[in-house]
Amino acid sequence: CTNALSQSTGYTFDYATGKVKQTYDPNGRLYATAYDAFRRPLTVSIPDPSTGTFVTKTAYTYTDSATPGLTSIQQTDYLSSATSTNTYTYLDGLGRNLQIRKQAEGGNYAVKDFSYNTLGLLASESLPYFSSSSARTTASTNGALFTFYIYDSLQRVSQTGTAVGTTTNSFDDWTVHVTDVAGKQKDFTKDADRK
Repeated sequence: CTNALSQSTGYTFDYATGKVKQTYDPNGRLYATAYDAFRRPLTVSIPDPSTGTFVTKTAYTYTDSATPGLTSIQQTDYLSSATSTNTYTYLDGLGRNLQIRKQAEGGNYAVKDFSYNTLGLLASESLPYFSSSSARTTASTNGALFTFYIYDSLQRVSQTGTAVGTTTNSFDDWTVHVTDVAGKQKDFTKDADRK
């Protein structure tokens, strides 16, 4: 690809998977992604700004399980070779997020919980809250932390509920009428391209 300044970006593909394994930016820097046998990323490497050599920016570790909720992805993001943070994502049997636990200060983890309705649409998600372990726990029972979603028959979000109140959406052709928790109304009109 070439931009308006005649600067090129290049890609090298893994022909077995069709995924991009290397990218060259307009400054000639090389970025690389390695994949496992299931076509999931294992490492993302970037050039070190001072030396130009490859350094690992992100590494992924997968734990697969036949038991829903025990399948997880550990994502390690490196700020430097000595400093990193871990994020643990626990998945259900359909590959949807159940819980995300991101390493925070003081040995704590910022945790978000998710649940789904019978159609597989997101039913609720929590605000982040702190917990002391990377292991998955049962979802928080504090209803004040959650946002709840209700959908219409076309699977559009018709209501969003929080501890503050309910926001409703109604749909009329290309216009979405939004009534917020304070009763204020806004209209959003989009064209056929949803712009």
